[in-house]
Amino acid sequence: MPLSPSSPELRAVLLGIIEVQPVAAVLRRLAEAALGLTGADYAAIGAYDDEYRLEHFEAYGVSPEERDSIPHPPHGLGLIGEFARKPVTVNIE
Repeated sequence: MPLSPSSPELRAVLLGIIEVQPVAAVLRRLAEAALGLTGADYAAIGAYDDEYRLEHFEAYGVSPEERDSIPHPPHGLGLIGEFARKPVTVNIE
């Protein structure tokens, strides 16, 4: 049975990986893998602390110019944060 993105088992696996690699390197690798699997133009991924604050954020496939044009990285307070706090489908109309 596949692991849910919010499952304690998956969290334990990811935390185990992060213990031996810098978080930014792990996130970049995951974003790179997502691009390869989906064929998307870019991918972004974040890691939250225990209080669901976005602690790390990595984007892959974005040029330095595009990255510099963003006023600040996401804080995880809006839609992105909602995914972390409530691991259910979110419909946007």
